[in-house]
Amino acid sequence: MKPLLPLILLAAPLFAQAPRVALPVGARVKIDNEAGGQPIEGTVLAWRRDTLLVQPQGRGDTVRVAPDAVKKLRIVESPALWRYTSASEINFHSSADLPRPRDRTSAAGDAYDRLLLVGTKTELAGVDPVTGAVVWTRKDLADLKGVSLDVAWNTGFAIITRRDTMEIIDLRTGLKRWDSGSLSFLAARGWLPSPAADTAMLILGRTAGSASTLMAVDVASGKMRWRQDSAFRVEPKVFESGGVSYLFGNQSPFADSDTTFVLYLSTDGPIRLDSRTGRVLWRGTTLGAAKLPLPADGYASIVEQLGVLFVPSGDSLLALHGNDGTAAWPAAHRFKNHVFRIVPTPKGLLVRGYEWFDLLNPATGVSLWRAPVALKNATWDIRRGDTDYVAGDKRVVAINLADGTVRTIATVDFKGGERPTNFTVWKQGLILNSWHNLALVDRQGTVRYQREYPSPKLSFGEALRNSAAGSDIMRPTTRWVGSRIFFYTGAKDEQGREGFSVVEVDPADGREVGRLWFNERMPSYRLDDVASVAYYHRDDHTLDALPFLDGDDLIYAVRNGQRGIVEHLLAMGEDAGARGTDDWTPLHYAALNGQADVARVLIGHGAKADAKTRAGWTPRMLAARERHDSLAQALGTPADSSSAGAAAANGWRLARQGRIAEALAEVSRGAVLDSTLGLWPDVWGTVCWEGALAGQAAAVLAVCDRAVERTPPDDANFGSARVWRAIARALAGNLDGAAADLEGDCGCADDNRSLGGWVAALRQGRNPFSPAVLERLRR
Repeated sequence: MKPLLPLILLAAPLFAQAPRVALPVGARVKIDNEAGGQPIEGTVLAWRRDTLLVQPQGRGDTVRVAPDAVKKLRIVESPALWRYTSASEINFHSSADLPRPRDRTSAAGDAYDRLLLVGTKTELAGVDPVTGAVVWTRKDLADLKGVSLDVAWNTGFAIITRRDTMEIIDLRTGLKRWDSGSLSFLAARGWLPSPAADTAMLILGRTAGSASTLMAVDVASGKMRWRQDSAFRVEPKVFESGGVSYLFGNQSPFADSDTTFVLYLSTDGPIRLDSRTGRVLWRGTTLGAAKLPLPADGYASIVEQLGVLFVPSGDSLLALHGNDGTAAWPAAHRFKNHVFRIVPTPKGLLVRGYEWFDLLNPATGVSLWRAPVALKNATWDIRRGDTDYVAGDKRVVAINLADGTVRTIATVDFKGGERPTNFTVWKQGLILNSWHNLALVDRQGTVRYQREYPSPKLSFGEALRNSAAGSDIMRPTTRWVGSRIFFYTGAKDEQGREGFSVVEVDPADGREVGRLWFNERMPSYRLDDVASVAYYHRDDHTLDALPFLDGDDLIYAVRNGQRGIVEHLLAMGEDAGARGTDDWTPLHYAALNGQADVARVLIGHGAKADAKTRAGWTPRMLAARERHDSLAQALGTPADSSSAGAAAANGWRLARQGRIAEALAEVSRGAVLDSTLGLWPDVWGTVCWEGALAGQAAAVLAVCDRAVERTPPDDANFGSARVWRAIARALAGNLDGAAADLEGDCGCADDNRSLGGWVAALRQGRNPFSPAVLERLRR
């Protein structure tokens, strides 16, 4: 596909940009003049000093518009990087990650490539998200629906389910690798990812030996690791949509050790299996015949603490010994309705329903508070330390886990009478949003900001047409994607420009960082937070790739050497020298990843080769540190090899090569020369991390401590420094210290399936950082 925007190289620089591009080159606009007359509708070609250059629609000339001549400016549509057009109707589109071969000793782009999958009436296509070009097609996979395709997390493979067969395809080529028929399945009925740190999948299906055979299969090869024909005494719960059977909607497989996992798919109760052989180790017969606690019905996920599994069932919570599945409490704890959240904490087991909260003794199931806390209309809750923050009923409250006392932090009065629908806690404070409102409240109850983004209103004619058609058109919704929140709105932007747009907001400060404009009130689009683009389903046959022009799209393209995209984004108005997190510029990312062609483009657009990050890294230093020697030479004069800065870069480089003893010696030499360099926390953290992964955790503990001590709490790397030290401490035998680092103030213990799972293992005296986990982290 050809890009839609021609590169316009101007003798004079583009207009001075705000943190985001307010009016991008290539956008379609409609301008009403103060002098009256016909509005000008056309494409923005450039800003030259104080004059806007517009090419009117259907004409070959240009019109110059001075700012003081503009009565009203409406942005009709954002510019696209490229357009994909299908000869047949598009059913769905989704993105996938494809793992790249990597040299850990030198940065060279992201760990994954991206691929856009487009299913149409006549084919399944793999589309290059950089250019929009078709990479491969499968005519035999025509008229797939979205429910038929599952991307197998980040393995580079996808699972196509059609009728009774699963086919695994290689997403780089689109070619079939294997199918369920090769495993003697007569009918495949669903799959789940293995909870182990590898690339296995669990497949349920009918075979000649059983109506409910369970197999563990390697995703890439289709090689069966084990088969279990008698895992289930009662048929597992299988969902169906669009003629496709699937298991998602059940409790996820739960890894309770490095070699075992718990599966709860059937009303005969949960079972524990050996992940190496598939052997059933025990059956939770105390839950036999009980209704399945499906997350789709609002039930909590199974969690573990100190070797005990906590399982919701009906209006009760049960505890099972992990080693044999027997009851760990004298009796199940009954509540007024079902449990939908369980959080192990140092104070006890925090459980909640929709309008109540309680803290239980995990050893007995007895409540530790005088009475459960009742909170009507409570939405989500977030634990930080010994406090559980809850939003609901137009207020934010804090529950003290020690005694269950409640204090109101702030009341929230959203416009339109809306109540908070989502809630999270960051270091900046408590962030609440509804469909059209966003607010940040600090822990003392002061509202730091409040924003409203009302939806576009339907015209009378549109409302009448929709009513006559009996349709229920779903408007674009408010969405969290990554660490940003997106609202669809008809409100003007900060410069007073009108139009229908998706606004990207940074919840940390309420700042608008990007905006996409559409020429319709109810566009269909999907956001890709990795590349910071939106795929706009313009019509039944067309997809446009729209960059948010928020800086993140430029940095992603720079990191990955996408020169054409970089040139397009700069032509649209992005700033080649813009400073982002910790004062990194796009040129820093180009140098770090060895992208020489992109670096030349950035310098040609004004990027400074001597710019320093907050820690003190220049682009040249980063290129040298990562062994991109020719680029480092092109970026400037080499630093004095005997300086503290050179020692810091060399220490980093040696650590990445696994030469830990030499790295430690080099950073010690550099610190003696100058221990005040802002580079040191980054360098110490890297030596800590690489040393732990290299099996030399004890040797690097001192630099781990220094990294944590010298990294400010508001630094983007503060959490990483604590995680690095936690892993080193665990590998060196200090399990309590490792747990304390992971818990901190990050709330990670709330997530039982990542850092929280590590905390739970550490608190019960088990090191979760097995060779398999370390290998996954190393990758």
